Amino acid sequence: MRKIFVFIGFLLLVGIGIYIFKTMENNKMAYYCETDSDCMNSCAYGTLNVEWYAENIDSDTECLDGCNGPWSAAPQCILNVCTAFLYNGEENPGCTRQ
Repeated sequence: MRKIFVFIGFLLLVGIGIYIFKTMENNKMAYYCETDSDCMNSCAYGTLNVEWYAENIDSDTECLDGCNGPWSAAPQCILNVCTAFLYNGEENPGCTRQ
């Protein structure tokens, strides 16, 4: 009987590990880019990968200001991460990997 509980516990741990890995991988893809055109400014979610956004975010949940307001510049791909910038050319860490 104890072996069954140990086996079930093992399966649960493996399942949780797989879930965490997939969640981390999905989050990494949210910010991944190869060129500037891979990135977009999102009001509620910061600067994201365009394809990831289209697949994972319901655009009806977006706001009207935030990270794509008039103070924002076009995002750039820096070291394979979509990076937010302000209108004055300064990096905007509050909207990068938000």
